[in-house]
Amino acid sequence: LGETAAIPKPKRGSTKRSLVYGDRHPDQGLWHVDCSSMKNFVRGPFFETSFAILIMINTIFMALEYQFNGLLVGLEIEYPNLSTVTSKHWPWAKDTFEGAEWFFGLAFSGELL
Repeated sequence: LGETAAIPKPKRGSTKRSLVYGDRHPDQGLWHVDCSSMKNFVRGPFFETSFAILIMINTIFMALEYQFNGLLVGLEIEYPNLSTVTSKHWPWAKDTFEGAEWFFGLAFSGELL
C-alpha cells in the first residue's frame, strides 16, 4: 500500500507515444514548456491549454456583447423599465468589446500561423 506504479519507459527506437505525456519524458510533467523548437512549443500542453482558456474567455465576452446589444434593442423598441440601463451601467462596453474583438482576432490568427 502507498506505492505508486512505475511508469514504463519506452524501448529505444520505439515510436509509441504516451497518451498523457506524448513525446516528453514523464519527469518533465504536463506543464513543461519545451522551447527548443517552435514545433515542440506549439504541440505542447501549455500552448494548447492557453488557447483553450482564450476560447472560453472569448465566449464570455461574446455573451456579454450579445446581452449589451439586446439592451440596446430594448431601448430602441422602448421596452418598459429599460430607460437608462446601458448608458448608466455599461459606459465602457462599446470600447471594451471592440478592443476584445481585436485582441482575440489577432490571437487566433496568430495561432493559425
